[in-house]
Amino acid sequence: MPNEIAKSNILDSISDKLSGYLAIKDALLENDYFEVLGDSVNVLRFLKNANQLIAKKRFDSFLKGFSNENSPSEFQLSKLYDYCEW
Repeated sequence: MPNEIAKSNILDSISDKLSGYLAIKDALLENDYFEVLGDSVNVLRFLKNANQLIAKKRFDSFLKGFSNENSPSEFQLSKLYDYCEW
C-alpha cells in the first residue's frame, strides 16, 4: 500500500510538470516573435548550407584543373594556398 501511494505521488508530480512544460510550449508556439525567429533560423540555415555547397563545388572544379602529368603552375599553387587560408 505505501508503494502504491508513493507511485501515485510520483505520477502526479510528473503529470504536473509535464502540464507545465506543455503550457510553456503552447505559449511559445503561439507567440509571433518566436514564429518569425524560427522562420529566420531556417532561412539562415538554408543560406549557410547553400554557401557551403557553392564553395565545395567551386573548390572541386578548381581541383579538376590539376593533372597528374603536369606540375602545377605558380598561379595554381597560389590559388590553392588562398583556398587553404579559409
